Amino acid sequence: SVSTLMKVVDVHNHFYPPEYLDALRSGKSVVRVTTGARGDPHIHYPGDYNVAVAGHRDIAYRQGVLEKEGVDTQVITLTTPGTHVESPAYAATLASLVNDAFAKVVSTRAPEGRPLPLKLGTGGWQLAISTELLPELRRALGAAPTIRP
Repeated sequence: SVSTLMKVVDVHNHFYPPEYLDALRSGKSVVRVTTGARGDPHIHYPGDYNVAVAGHRDIAYRQGVLEKEGVDTQVITLTTPGTHVESPAYAATLASLVNDAFAKVVSTRAPEGRPLPLKLGTGGWQLAISTELLPELRRALGAAPTIRP
């Protein structure tokens, strides 16, 4: 069958790690987080806002949806607002936090034999590159393998 010959990969899967949402709520960010009528975080940043529905912030929920739809694996990336809206120093802090959270998702979900999120270290790639951000970009690129089967 096709499903045994070809893996289905979700390459457009935005995910807000809980650690990132907590950091945004801390008051150190230029981003403001409110809660909508359904309980979803609303993430406000200059010129726009996003609603973080369950599939964007709960990896177990997201994984269940993928399994139901027959998706074998997923690429997790940070969507807007990325760390680019922050000062360079805080952007580097958030990028590191996001990349570490992505690595944690991969390492904790993989042993279950379920669709495996792929860590790409994209928490630091939506950045206006500055000297403060280069160490995190180098760390993310040199960390765990970019694709795990």
